[in-house]
Amino acid sequence: MSIRKLLFASAIAISSMQAAHAQDLKALDYAKLYARNNVSTRVCKEVKYKMKQAVDSTMVGIANFDKNGRMIHYTEFFAGGKKMAEYEYKYDDSGKMIKSTVSLVFNNWVPLDFILKYDQKGRVVSRELNEQVANFWKKETYTYTSEVLLKSEQWYDINGGLVVLTHKDYPPHIEVSDNSLTYIVNERGLIILHQFISGRGEVDKALCYEYYY
Repeated sequence: MSIRKLLFASAIAISSMQAAHAQDLKALDYAKLYARNNVSTRVCKEVKYKMKQAVDSTMVGIANFDKNGRMIHYTEFFAGGKKMAEYEYKYDDSGKMIKSTVSLVFNNWVPLDFILKYDQKGRVVSRELNEQVANFWKKETYTYTSEVLLKSEQWYDINGGLVVLTHKDYPPHIEVSDNSLTYIVNERGLIILHQFISGRGEVDKALCYEYYY
């Protein structure tokens, strides 16, 4: 493989790994809030800033929810706005996730089932593909807080090496009175803006959320 092709493949792989945070299971922590507000769709866009001015906006993902506020479908996009993946989720009557599938641009949109593993409380602690798909993670694991909220997730490659670790330190629900520089919520208590503040105290980027009912 030429150096140019290798660099291109690496760039694609890094792009997909960075985008993968968008479809994580943190949305399940918001299920009761979404159900109470009859949220059917949530659109997420990323806005980047330079010199305190918004300079770029890209689509991150579109999530669909059932009447119980649980995520049932997620469309994930590359940074350039091209669709990268489609995820589907199914649950039993108790709310436990019993099926999770993904269709990717990397495998010509052939649906693949994740192998799900759970803890004693029925929470998903691991999702893994039976086969390796180019430019995509092989296994994903989750850790939770004592309050049963998603705390962090980790992605592993085909050799079991840790590729990405993300921390989910934002709360599952913020009251309107709890607006801050980091999180802005609407009158329904739904987060509409999640700002990421740099060490200089400036906004580097923000995730903007739109809801449909």
